[in-house]
Amino acid sequence: MRFNKNLKENVLSFVNDETGSLSLLIVGLFVAAVTALMVIGDVAVVANAKRTLDQATEAAAMRAVQNLDKSSYYSGKHTILTLDNVPIILIRPVFRH
Repeated sequence: MRFNKNLKENVLSFVNDETGSLSLLIVGLFVAAVTALMVIGDVAVVANAKRTLDQATEAAAMRAVQNLDKSSYYSGKHTILTLDNVPIILIRPVFRH
Protein backbone atom coordinates (compact mmCIF):
# COMPACT_ATOMS: atom_id res chain seq x y z
CA MET A 1 0.00 0.00 0.00
CA ARG A 2 2.90 2.33 0.70
CA PHE A 3 4.05 2.02 -2.92
CA ASN A 4 0.62 3.04 -4.24
CA LYS A 5 0.51 6.00 -1.85
CA ASN A 6 3.94 7.22 -3.00
CA LEU A 7 2.93 6.71 -6.62
CA LYS A 8 -0.23 8.72 -6.10
CA GLU A 9 1.72 11.54 -4.45
CA ASN A 10 4.31 11.51 -7.23
CA VAL A 11 1.65 11.68 -9.94
CA LEU A 12 -0.19 14.53 -8.19
CA SER A 13 3.03 16.50 -7.68
CA PHE A 14 3.95 15.97 -11.33
CA VAL A 15 0.51 17.17 -12.51
CA ASN A 16 0.56 20.23 -10.26
CA ASP A 17 4.15 21.16 -11.13
CA GLU A 18 4.25 24.08 -13.60
CA THR A 19 7.98 24.12 -14.34
CA GLY A 20 8.68 23.78 -18.05
CA SER A 21 5.16 24.78 -19.14
CA LEU A 22 6.50 27.83 -21.00
CA SER A 23 8.95 25.72 -23.01
CA LEU A 24 6.10 23.39 -23.97
CA LEU A 25 4.10 26.39 -25.20
CA ILE A 26 7.06 27.66 -27.21
CA VAL A 27 7.62 24.25 -28.81
CA GLY A 28 3.92 24.03 -29.72
CA LEU A 29 3.95 27.47 -31.32
CA PHE A 30 7.15 26.62 -33.21
CA VAL A 31 5.55 23.48 -34.62
CA ALA A 32 2.46 25.50 -35.64
CA ALA A 33 4.65 28.13 -37.36
CA VAL A 34 6.66 25.51 -39.26
CA THR A 35 3.45 23.79 -40.37
CA ALA A 36 2.03 27.11 -41.60
CA LEU A 37 5.22 27.81 -43.56
CA MET A 38 5.05 24.38 -45.18
CA VAL A 39 1.43 24.94 -46.22
CA ILE A 40 2.26 28.37 -47.64
CA GLY A 41 5.18 26.87 -49.55
CA ASP A 42 2.97 24.16 -51.06
CA VAL A 43 0.36 26.71 -52.13
CA ALA A 44 3.08 28.81 -53.78
CA VAL A 45 4.39 25.79 -55.70
CA VAL A 46 0.90 24.96 -56.97
CA ALA A 47 0.27 28.57 -58.01
CA ASN A 48 3.58 28.68 -59.87
CA ALA A 49 2.82 25.40 -61.68
CA LYS A 50 -0.62 26.71 -62.68
CA ARG A 51 0.89 29.91 -64.06
CA THR A 52 3.48 27.93 -66.04
CA LEU A 53 0.76 25.66 -67.47
CA ASP A 54 -1.36 28.68 -68.43
CA GLN A 55 1.59 30.25 -70.22
CA ALA A 56 2.35 27.03 -72.10
CA THR A 57 -1.30 26.69 -73.15
CA GLU A 58 -1.45 30.26 -74.39
CA ALA A 59 1.82 29.83 -76.28
CA ALA A 60 0.53 26.67 -77.98
CA ALA A 61 -2.71 28.40 -78.96
CA MET A 62 -0.81 31.38 -80.38
CA ARG A 63 1.49 29.07 -82.34
CA ALA A 64 -1.50 27.17 -83.76
CA VAL A 65 -3.17 30.40 -84.85
CA GLN A 66 0.02 31.64 -86.49
CA ASN A 67 0.43 28.38 -88.43
CA LEU A 68 -3.21 28.23 -89.53
CA ASP A 69 -3.71 27.64 -93.23
CA LYS A 70 -6.32 30.29 -93.97
CA SER A 71 -7.36 28.96 -97.37
CA SER A 72 -8.13 25.51 -95.93
CA TYR A 73 -9.86 27.06 -92.94
CA TYR A 74 -12.17 29.28 -94.95
CA SER A 75 -12.91 26.63 -97.61
CA GLY A 76 -14.09 24.16 -94.96
CA LYS A 77 -11.51 21.44 -95.56
CA HIS A 78 -10.50 19.01 -92.82
CA THR A 79 -13.58 19.44 -90.68
CA ILE A 80 -15.87 16.83 -89.20
CA LEU A 81 -18.37 17.51 -91.99
CA THR A 82 -15.83 16.77 -94.74
CA LEU A 83 -14.53 13.33 -93.93
CA ASP A 84 -11.43 13.56 -96.13
CA ASN A 85 -8.53 11.38 -95.05
CA VAL A 86 -10.21 10.36 -91.79
CA PRO A 87 -9.60 6.76 -90.74
CA ILE A 88 -12.69 4.59 -90.75
CA ILE A 89 -12.15 3.73 -87.09
CA LEU A 90 -12.87 7.35 -86.14
CA ILE A 91 -16.06 7.45 -88.18
CA ARG A 92 -17.71 4.24 -87.05
CA PRO A 93 -18.12 3.91 -83.26
CA VAL A 94 -17.12 0.62 -81.74
CA PHE A 95 -19.69 -0.91 -79.39
CA ARG A 96 -18.78 -3.74 -77.10
CA HIS A 97 -21.22 -5.70 -75.02
